[in-house]
Amino acid sequence: MLQHQWDWWRAHKVAQVVKGLLEEARISKPVWVFSLGWKQGHQHGQDPRMLIDAGISFNAPMFYEADQQQFAAMLEDWQR
Repeated sequence: MLQHQWDWWRAHKVAQVVKGLLEEARISKPVWVFSLGWKQGHQHGQDPRMLIDAGISFNAPMFYEADQQQFAAMLEDWQR
């Protein structure tokens, strides 16, 4: 449970920073980011929904360094 709270807090802080940067830079075009594919990046302070709320237009997950079974598991995880 504590790990989930920590991951949420980090993702929230990252989203706040992203939102602040986009507002300060007055970005008028769509913004594209790459997120880590494992567990939707939560263990690295990323959350796809929070990034969208922060103003990210396109979030491309990176699926790399995975064997066939791991790749299938990541795709299923992202679809949920």
